[in-house]
Amino acid sequence: MPYPALLLDDHWDIVDANAAVAQLLAGCAPELLEPPINVVRVCLHPDGLAGRIGNL
Repeated sequence: MPYPALLLDDHWDIVDANAAVAQLLAGCAPELLEPPINVVRVCLHPDGLAGRIGNL
């Protein structure tokens, strides 16, 4: 805390994360957060983080 930290596999799926990641992903669609959570999909999906990225 307070910085999100992620451990990813070679397919960009989250293997492990700290507690700050939950705050980062709050508000994302529940289906995007079902394991395995793919970081690329969550970042680019309209129901994920895409709306919060200023220079998408």
